[in-house]
Amino acid sequence: MRLYRSTRVFRVYSPTSVPGLVQTVGYAGALLSVNARLLDIPDDGAEAAVARVKRSEVIHEPGHRCLLLIEESVLYYQLGTAADAAAQLGHLLTAGALPAVSLGIIPMATRKRALWPQEPFHVYDDTLVSVEGPWTSRPPPPTASPPH
Repeated sequence: MRLYRSTRVFRVYSPTSVPGLVQTVGYAGALLSVNARLLDIPDDGAEAAVARVKRSEVIHEPGHRCLLLIEESVLYYQLGTAADAAAQLGHLLTAGALPAVSLGIIPMATRKRALWPQEPFHVYDDTLVSVEGPWTSRPPPPTASPPH
């Protein structure tokens, strides 16, 4: 929770699901439960979803910006019940209208893409980059000084 409270600018690219910062309890619970079944681990999706949504309250607090980029296909994936999916889409509309949130959607019809959607990633200010995949999280390399 400290990372969320201390981060001023969240940057998130999510090609496969709604970013956690704007998930509803129903959507998050369904997503986490599916992952638990897939990984054959105990399913604590309902409890974890409540904690995830609690962390996301930071987007309503002053001093935080949230820049989200998703693929259009994310809007079509139904996780949970039809009511969960509808509530999630409604929440995206509400969250996207918040002054501190910028929500971008890459259209499925985008042509001439150099790459297809890859792994989700999160950037917390300029201190941490987290990539969901076989990589580890580490601070970004120092920026080069501009030429004189």
